[in-house]
Amino acid sequence: MGFTDAEGCFTASVLKGTTAVRIRFILSQKWEINKSVLTHILDLLNEEAGAIKPLGKVVPHSNPGYFELILNGIENCNKIHWYFDTFGLKTKKGQSYNKWKILNAAFDKQEHLDPERRKVLAELSKDVNGGKFK
Repeated sequence: MGFTDAEGCFTASVLKGTTAVRIRFILSQKWEINKSVLTHILDLLNEEAGAIKPLGKVVPHSNPGYFELILNGIENCNKIHWYFDTFGLKTKKGQSYNKWKILNAAFDKQEHLDPERRKVLAELSKDVNGGKFK
């Protein structure tokens, strides 16, 4: 089982009362010693993406002793598709990734700015980690 299969999370949200959206990739780990693992993964993603500025950051989680690698935003998330498309995911996390990738592409095309499409995307975003979204 892969690291993201076990510890990763793909999230997408259509924010209410605004035209904004939120899309994230998150890896979480417990214990201070594992913070360096997350930092190393982020460094590898930055290097492979040829990132001029970091794609994300490693930050403390709200639960003491936990840390998260967080990539925020459409552009940053676009830059890691190659990794998951190349190596894949072995659990149902692969389905979450595929849904997330579809939403990321829609957000990138600014489909969320169309009021009717926005409603559809809001519903789809609720199903990234389960549900009926195909």
